[in-house]
Amino acid sequence: MKENPIVPVTIPASSSSTPINPVAEVSCHSLQLTIFEGCQETLAVALIKEVCHHAG
Repeated sequence: MKENPIVPVTIPASSSSTPINPVAEVSCHSLQLTIFEGCQETLAVALIKEVCHHAG
């Protein structure tokens, strides 16, 4: 039973003390949708992780 899973800080929160770039968050999400639409999954995952890592 995992009631308290460890969640990465890349999840955008409205009341967060950490400065979050909304453009980076949106770009990361749209990038994920666009790449998964018709590209290699492994490359997509690697690229998304890279973008999200820099964004967060």
